[in-house]
Amino acid sequence: MNKHTIEQAADWFDQQDSLNAEQTVEFERWLTTPKNAEAYRKISQLMQSAELTAAMNVSQKPSTDDKNAVRNKSQNNHKAHTFSFYQFNPTNIAASLFCIALISAFLLFLQNKPDDSSPLVAAPHAVYQQQIQAPVGARSSQVLQDGTQVHLNANSQLNVQQTSTSRYALMEQGQIYFDVAKDKNRPFVIDVGDMQIRVLGTSFDVDHTNARTLVTVYEGRVQINADDVFTLTKGEQLLLENGQASRLPSKQLPMLPAWRGGWLEVEQQPLQDVVAHMQRYIEQPVEIASQELLDRKISGRFPLDKAEQSLALIASAHQFTVIYEADKILLSN
Repeated sequence: MNKHTIEQAADWFDQQDSLNAEQTVEFERWLTTPKNAEAYRKISQLMQSAELTAAMNVSQKPSTDDKNAVRNKSQNNHKAHTFSFYQFNPTNIAASLFCIALISAFLLFLQNKPDDSSPLVAAPHAVYQQQIQAPVGARSSQVLQDGTQVHLNANSQLNVQQTSTSRYALMEQGQIYFDVAKDKNRPFVIDVGDMQIRVLGTSFDVDHTNARTLVTVYEGRVQINADDVFTLTKGEQLLLENGQASRLPSKQLPMLPAWRGGWLEVEQQPLQDVVAHMQRYIEQPVEIASQELLDRKISGRFPLDKAEQSLALIASAHQFTVIYEADKILLSN
């Protein structure tokens, strides 16, 4: 934990009750770095400690303005007051440098004390963070702290962060079905590549690969910021491909996406898209030898848990060859 990180944590702590919406998002993203979260937890712990109170000699009589500010802040928050750098007003001369030096010393002291803290950051708004993964070849489900259910297709990853005022997730790869718990005061924001999805409580599926992202809404309403702002409702889809977003025709959807039951259903989809979905269930990389094969249109319903057999079935039906090499699976004319 270096001095720069400590200074950043101290600065965030001091501004904690005056952040606007944009600053709050920036703060919560800053907390996603483990060393930052640890520094902030230590700062929060320290600033409310009796040891620091004594060291700062804060028993000195505060000014009338300071007392009014503290009173107003306490009334607004309806909670016990915690110290802020600007309240320690020893004429404000080099105050921040003194605080940082004292904090650094105290952090060294705290690091030698037993730490029985939980993984959550001891912040003014406790931060719940979790990384959820589904390995290649296996699906996974998880219930988040707020009651949201996330169902991950194979080879998917989601980083979640929630506080008492916000819900945020970064979807790095894969396909995830979200059943978001309703909370009108805390929109759930999901970053997916060049797309940001914002919901209050609904069910939708996000299929994200390097080349494209497809959002399908099963219940409720979803707002998407891509190259424009879109609002989707039940049965609607948005495709983001090569940086361009487009609505797809609305359609009647089943209750759940087919992959939740272990199936891949496609209708006139390019072979490269079919392979991208099956690759989540196959350890070896699958390569397609020609552009003609990449664009070959495939329709059907195929078991994902037997993805290699499904590829062989598709190859037989469309008259191309599956070649097993030492380091890859090659699809060739």
